Amino acid sequence: YLRGFPVCLQCGFIQRGDGLGLRDSAGAVSSHSVHAVGDVAPHSWFNEGHGDYFAGMTVSGQSISYGMFDWRTKYLKDHLQAKKDLIPIKSLVRYPQQEYYSNGGLKYSEGWALIYYLRQVAKDKRIKQIPDLYFNYLADNLKAFRAKKTTDEGDEKDGPRGVDVEGIPGIDFIDFEDREAVERILGEAVDKAFEGVNFEKLQADFEAWIKSAV
Repeated sequence: YLRGFPVCLQCGFIQRGDGLGLRDSAGAVSSHSVHAVGDVAPHSWFNEGHGDYFAGMTVSGQSISYGMFDWRTKYLKDHLQAKKDLIPIKSLVRYPQQEYYSNGGLKYSEGWALIYYLRQVAKDKRIKQIPDLYFNYLADNLKAFRAKKTTDEGDEKDGPRGVDVEGIPGIDFIDFEDREAVERILGEAVDKAFEGVNFEKLQADFEAWIKSAV
């Protein structure tokens, strides 16, 4: 078990006990890793950040550890050496997918760093709870994420049909019947995860760690 999730290493699949899943393709394809929680597309800081986080996973017997991800640390090091600012966490965690992919190098790198910091570095118990609070809120509101079928064929019990992403086998993007409800639940998940968190202190601690780590 990994922070409450049973792990299937061979298939790269992380699944909560109620069937809600996160997919991970390690190594070179890790950036395409976690594109759905069930049929839910979480914010990109969460799904892309976890994809890179799992790419740093090392398994030794029954032990699992997580190391730094060189692709992202190098980008952050170069970015900071150029005297460029990081994106405020308060903004990063609310970016929609299309915004996250714009200037993707920084956002992917900072998304990985945020997940790594929250799961491996932060000492404050409340801060460490952020990823699981976010995930669990989505899990508890799955009914809002009713996928729009792309065809009328098949039985109603068939799974939702997404749109294939060209060049990325096994990955698809899901459209939803009620996009407004989806956006509302995603926003509420961020609210729940960061409720009571001092963003200025979190940002300062986070940036101090990055500067020392890379």
